[in-house]
Amino acid sequence: MAQIKSQIRYLTNVDGETTDVLVPIELWQQLIRSINSDKRPFIK
Repeated sequence: MAQIKSQIRYLTNVDGETTDVLVPIELWQQLIRSINSDKRPFIK
């Protein structure tokens, strides 16, 4: 988790409030793949 957090960048406005988050494309793709692999059809 610490490795993931070190790759994410936060943008702030002049008041120091977080306005945007930058996630590298490779990390974003890994996260999406992980979410998609966790999806399983509902069993009735």
